[in-house]
Parts: sequence; structure tokens; C-alpha cells
Amino acid sequence: MASYAELEWHSGEKYMQKQLRVPYMDNPTSSFLHPFAISVLRSSPLLALGTLDNVGRPWTSLWFGERGFAAAAGEYSLRAKGIVDRSHDPVTELLVQKMEGSKELKKEDRDLYMISGLAIDLENRRRVKLAGNIAQFLLSRPTKNGFGEASLEINIEQTLGRHFLTNTHHFHVQSHKSRINKSLS
Repeated sequence: MASYAELEWHSGEKYMQKQLRVPYMDNPTSSFLHPFAISVLRSSPLLALGTLDNVGRPWTSLWFGERGFAAAAGEYSLRAKGIVDRSHDPVTELLVQKMEGSKELKKEDRDLYMISGLAIDLENRRRVKLAGNIAQFLLSRPTKNGFGEASLEINIEQTLGRHFLTNTHHFHVQSHKSRINKSLS
């Protein structure tokens, strides 16, 4: 059973909401892998991963595999295993650099180990955003062509999941009707 603790909006989010006059709503972000997130991970053949290099530039990579290659390892942990290109994949290169000689996450270097992810299930039009810290990264010795098997574990700090809009016509019609009603009153 997952425990729920409401997350506060970031000060930048609060500022933008105020500037755009967005009405208050609870933050939909959760601090653990909720059942929807676990379901999307289980059915997703794609996982986009992003991290920062040592000068703060963002890099991203797309990992893929059979459904379930990325899965929940508990409420606060995600594991992914796949074949990666060590020679030409910037995220894999960064993970190797960050985790070189490191047995486990050091709390004092927490920002160094930040990583984000986006699990995508295109067939069912669902996705879940993930953010956390690298707990472990292992890479087998690469083959002659630079490929190797990678294993990644992420300590989850935030997730946000949604269904994609499946009926955009309905959305536009409702929006149009409300504008008409406002102009008539």
C-alpha cells in the first residue's frame, strides 16, 4: 500500500501560475511510483532518460526493449535493463563517468546523480514522467562494436502520469461552446 504525501508546488511553478492567473489546484505530482506509473512502466517498450553533464548541459537518450524491460522494484525504485551503445550514447557515457568507482549513491553529491525519465506506451496512449537519483548503474564490457548490456536503478522522488487526449474533437467542441455561452451572457 502506497503512502501519500502531497507535494508542494515549486516556487517557479507558483510564480508562473500567478502570472498566468491559473486557478489553484493540488499538485498532481507524487513522491512514489503509484499504481498508474507501475502499469505504464510494465507496458512501455520505450524509456527516455535525461541527465546533466559536468557543466550542466542536458543530454537525453532513448532506451527500448521488450515490454517490462523497465519496471518498478518497489514504491520508490525503478530498474531498467537494456542494450546500449557506449560509444555514441551521451547518457550512457555520462552514467559511466558519474558512477565510475562509485558503489552507491553519496548523499552529499545528490545533484550529480539526478536523472529524469519518460516511459511511453504509444499503443495505449499513456505516459509517465519520472525524476530521481541514480542508485546504481552497471555496464557489461562492450563488444567490438561498442554495445553492451546496461542495468540502471533509480531512486524515485517524483512521478507524474497521464493518459494522452484521445478525443480532441470533444475538447475543442466543449471549449468552443463555453466561449459562445460567455459571449451570449
